Amino acid sequence: MRNYSRKIFGFNGTIHYPILDGAGAIALPLVYFYVTWISNHKGIIIVHAWPWALLILIGAIFPAYITLKWYDEPVANGYGKTGVASK
Repeated sequence: MRNYSRKIFGFNGTIHYPILDGAGAIALPLVYFYVTWISNHKGIIIVHAWPWALLILIGAIFPAYITLKWYDEPVANGYGKTGVASK
């Protein structure tokens, strides 16, 4: 169980930057979409809202992972090769 937990927390740590810290490029549009949906459906209870919340959560993880692998990691590796990160 310990190794499994380490993998989950490690993944959450690496995916954190593209979702939240990357100027909100992924999280903010999804939050706005969810808040708009909730405000258009007044009186909705959590039993009816949780599938949409789960869909948005999963919808945030996929583009964040793509951003991490295709942009963040290559840029970080490029800085390491040029010595910019060590200054």
